[in-house]
Amino acid sequence: ATECPIIALYRTACLDDQLLSLRQGAADCQITTEQELDRLPFTLIRARHLWHRTLERDLAEDLMHTADERHQRLLHTVPDSTHTGHLSNGTVGYTTHNIACEAITGYCANDFEANPYLWIEIVHQDDREEVRAQADRVLSGENVAPIEHRLLHKDGSIRWVKSTPVLHYNKDGDLDYYDGLIR
Repeated sequence: ATECPIIALYRTACLDDQLLSLRQGAADCQITTEQELDRLPFTLIRARHLWHRTLERDLAEDLMHTADERHQRLLHTVPDSTHTGHLSNGTVGYTTHNIACEAITGYCANDFEANPYLWIEIVHQDDREEVRAQADRVLSGENVAPIEHRLLHKDGSIRWVKSTPVLHYNKDGDLDYYDGLIR
């Protein structure tokens, strides 16, 4: 919980005391000489405004964290293979996979984590160009249609799958991350 801001009041203008108060968490310092008392209401209003902004930010962060946890729980319960591409400077920094990836590909989430190119290595050679093109369009932030292609299962069999990307943008409209659904 966010605490109410503290305003340190001083009778003399001692800069060291004021700096110490601010370092210890005071929202503001106010000199309470007779000439400065008229500023006190404005200082209190400013501190109240800062406190409300902090409360709103904390609430928004809590809501985002809760939504992200719910999203992750949902992704890990669907029977289709899902993965999330976490972006860094416009490229995939890392991906996370749900447990269903093993049923579809024969490879577990740890296999994909250990080899970041496994996702393209298991795409049938004749379909790789189309899959790479879809990935490039996703990374450019373009909403793309699902595609069907073949995967080479770990047991050597060939599986037809449908790959559906779902893009997520940040508040500035830039691609933040994407989810992929393989069924």
